[in-house]
Amino acid sequence: MKKQNYHEAELGKVPDSVKNIELKEDKWIEHVVIKLRSEGLNRLSYTTEKAISFLQDCVAGQRLIGTLISNESKVISMLPDASDCKEKKIADILSGKHDNDFIDKEKFQRNSYYLAYHKATEMLNWAELSRTLAGDRSSITKERIPQKHIQKIDELRKLMSAWILENDPQFNR
Repeated sequence: MKKQNYHEAELGKVPDSVKNIELKEDKWIEHVVIKLRSEGLNRLSYTTEKAISFLQDCVAGQRLIGTLISNESKVISMLPDASDCKEKKIADILSGKHDNDFIDKEKFQRNSYYLAYHKATEMLNWAELSRTLAGDRSSITKERIPQKHIQKIDELRKLMSAWILENDPQFNR
């Protein structure tokens, strides 16, 4: 194995082959925005102090902070609005905030079936199902179903979905 020579750069240790590559200012701005979005900042919740606190522990944090300070208005304009912040919607869904919301079966027939199918998938004890069908607890998982078991497992999930649609109070009020 050939040993590479490394160069100490602003981003940390990098191979000599890439030491002379410079990122353009727009790319640095884009990296700042991506980091701030990943931390949940939007235009409404943005403050310079918060942004700097998120960036200071990053690799090349000083460079990112310098980019933020010199291009603050551009960074703020690239942040999402609070109303359409996808991260907030995802967090609400994952926290279970909408678990007891009423779903109108007539209006959202296809969506309610999809949600019931997903709930059936989540309810399955995959280790026990795998042990019963294949003899091994790890042969069948939610993400990996062998071809010969797909039809039976899909049939099971469809039957569970039908039962959920009839009996779960979330789906029939």
